Amino acid sequence: MPIFSDNDIEFSYYDSDVHRRIQQLIADHSTNKQDIRTAAFSDLDFSKIHHILDLGCAFGYSILGLKDRLQPGTHIVGFDLQESYQQPYLDACRKIGGRGEFHISDVAELATYPDNFFDLVIASFSMYFFPGSLAHIAGVLKDDGYFVTITHSEDLLRELIEYIPEVMADMGVKIPEILCIQRLFQEFSCENGQQLLAPFFAEISHKKFDNRLRFAEGDLGKFTDYVEMKKHMFFKEAYEECPDNVTSVLEGVMEAVIAQAAQKGWVEFNKNDCVFISSKPIHRRKKSHYSKVPNYCSSCGSRISAKKIDGRNRGFCNDCGYIVYENPLPVAAVIVCNDKNEVLLVRRGNHPMRGMWCLPCGFAENDEEIDRAALRELREETGLEGVGSTLVDVSSSHNYFYGNLLMVTYAVDSVKGTLQAGDDAMDAHFFSLEDLPVMAFTVHQRALNIYAGRR
Repeated sequence: MPIFSDNDIEFSYYDSDVHRRIQQLIADHSTNKQDIRTAAFSDLDFSKIHHILDLGCAFGYSILGLKDRLQPGTHIVGFDLQESYQQPYLDACRKIGGRGEFHISDVAELATYPDNFFDLVIASFSMYFFPGSLAHIAGVLKDDGYFVTITHSEDLLRELIEYIPEVMADMGVKIPEILCIQRLFQEFSCENGQQLLAPFFAEISHKKFDNRLRFAEGDLGKFTDYVEMKKHMFFKEAYEECPDNVTSVLEGVMEAVIAQAAQKGWVEFNKNDCVFISSKPIHRRKKSHYSKVPNYCSSCGSRISAKKIDGRNRGFCNDCGYIVYENPLPVAAVIVCNDKNEVLLVRRGNHPMRGMWCLPCGFAENDEEIDRAALRELREETGLEGVGSTLVDVSSSHNYFYGNLLMVTYAVDSVKGTLQAGDDAMDAHFFSLEDLPVMAFTVHQRALNIYAGRR
C-alpha cells in the first residue's frame, strides 16, 4: 500500500506553474548555489545516449539540465500522473533539442517496455514514490546505460516537520510515531539509496549535495507558498482525520516557524540532497519473454529452428519447410477534415503514447482490407462513419512498443454521425491544421503535412 495515493500526489502537483515557481524559490534560497543537475550529469558520456526515460518528469526540471549535452534529436520519454505537465514537458524537450513524448501514466508502464532499451533513466526527486520499481528500471536500461537518481535526505525540512505533530495534536489529530511525510523520505533517501540500488546494479557512485534553505524573516511568506503547495503531503494525517482543520494546522506550523525567525531574523531548513549514478544493471525483473519468432511451427507443430534464407536468419521448420517471415505490422489511419479546415484527432487512452494526440488509427485485421480497417477505426474511436477514402501516405515507422510498423493513411471524403470518443480513445476533438498539438507519432504529422500540401 503506497504511503500517498495518486490523489494526494495530484493535489500537491496539479499546477505546473506553481511547481515551477516553487522550484525557482528553492534555487533562490539555497545556500549551495551549484546546480545539482550539473553534479548529476557532468560525468556521463552523452555520445552514446539516444533514448532517455524520465520518471515522474513533471514540467521537465531534470531534462532542462541536459541542455547543450544531448545529441540532436535524442528520444526522450517522460511520464507523470499530471496531464497539466504535458505541454511544458514537451516544450522543455524541444528547448534542449530532444524528440519528446509525454505519457500520462505511472511506473506500472515500465512493465510494458522492452528490455535493454534506454541509454539513460532519470528519477529526479521522485524515486521515493516508487522504490519497488528498481527491478523494472534495471530491466529497461541498456547494459552500458546509466540510471541517475536525485533524492533527498531523510531529514529534509526537519526544522519545519518537527512542529507538525504538536500542532496537529492540539487540533485533536491522532499522531503516529512517524509522520507519513517522514516515512516517504525514508523510502528512498541519501542514507539508504546505495543499499536499495545494490541488488539491481553492479556499479553505483554517490555524490553528496549539502544544502540549506535560508529565509529572512520577511521572506517567509514565500516559504508558506511552498508548504501550501504540499499540504496534502505534509499534513496527510490531518486530511484523513479532520480535513476542515488543515488550514489551521498549516497556520499553526507557520506561526511557530515565524516565531523562530523573529528571534534570529532568519530561519534555515535542511535541504541536503544527493545523486546516485548506477550502471551495469543486473536484470532481475520477472517478465515473460515474448518473441515474434515462435518456438513451434504453426503448420505442423514441429520445433522451429534458425536458418539463413534470402540473406537473413529466419525461423524455419525442418519437418514441413514452413518459413517464419517477420513483417511490419499494418496500421491504418484516417484523416477527417471539416469545412473549417480543422482535422479530427483522438487522445490516446492506452500505451504507447497514452495521453497524446494522434489520427484515429489501429491495426488491420488479417482478413480486412486496409482502407476498410481505416474506416472501422474511425467508427470505433470517434463514432463517425466515413464515406469514401483517398490514399494519402504509406510510410514505415519503428515503435519500441510494437516494433516495425507500416502506416497507411487515408483521407475520407465525408462523415456522418455524432462525434463521441470511444474504444481506446479518451477524447476526440477537431484542431486547426495551423495549430495542431504535438503528435504522438511522427508518421501522422508527415501524413498531415502531405494532406495540407494537397489542399
